[in-house]
Amino acid sequence: EVPLDAVVHHSTARGKRVLFPVVVGPELELGPDPATPARVPIHEVDLFLVPGQVFDRALRRLGRGGGHYDRLLARRRSDATLVGICYDDRVIEALPEDPWDVRMHAVVTERGVSR
Repeated sequence: EVPLDAVVHHSTARGKRVLFPVVVGPELELGPDPATPARVPIHEVDLFLVPGQVFDRALRRLGRGGGHYDRLLARRRSDATLVGICYDDRVIEALPEDPWDVRMHAVVTERGVSR
């Protein structure tokens, strides 16, 4: 996965709240760090940076197969922005799609942004 340390530093330096995914049973929840028990309701999130093993040109995502992110993102506010993040060589022409898959609004790589 793409390291996001610089994004976290840049965001927090500008007063933005950064949350991290925490696996709780079969679900992902969000918190200020994985070790802190405090959780933040998903409806408070404006922007999701979503890792993936592979993305395609239609902004579909292939994760690790557990469905954690799809279940989490299905609960988001409808106006929240979804940005996939990966290395450019991990963007392919097409992936299969299941009814529960959540597409991104954009995918960012070291070479640019796909929308």
